Amino acid sequence: MIKPVKISDDELRRAVKVLKNVEPETLKALRAEMAQSLKPYADRAAMQMPTKPALSGFARDPGWGAAKGLVQTAPSRTRKSGYKIVNIAVQSTRNTKTKGLLLAEFGGTKSKGFTRLGEAMIRNLNAVKPIKRGAGRFTYDYIRAERRAIVKLATDVLNGYMKKASRYL
Repeated sequence: MIKPVKISDDELRRAVKVLKNVEPETLKALRAEMAQSLKPYADRAAMQMPTKPALSGFARDPGWGAAKGLVQTAPSRTRKSGYKIVNIAVQSTRNTKTKGLLLAEFGGTKSKGFTRLGEAMIRNLNAVKPIKRGAGRFTYDYIRAERRAIVKLATDVLNGYMKKASRYL
């Protein structure tokens, strides 16, 4: 039995690079399985977003649409943790003018607003639902509550591929 180990950012980056060069199909399969297994969590996170615009002006400009869950599996760097394998996000189902969802979710996480209009928008959004720890407004509670299950599922998928790879080594 393989024991789960903590992998550093550099080791993970090198492993993905080698896997991409040696077995690109295996990397694609890993990403597909990861996205498929985490999609229900992303969809439930999207259900936490209000169906109607959080503020009345969001319907027209910057735009509002129904939210859908998105699982991004292309690894990339982050400012805080260094390297991520998977990211659960929420996006609009509309093609154009869809920034209202993101604005409602993250407005006020970086600043309190630079203009009087921005300050008023953030104040009104906080009246609808306050920001949680600078991380999000509507989906944050759900993601925090399900974090252990999400991490366990992602770890199980990675461990499964590590078992497959260890047979060939």
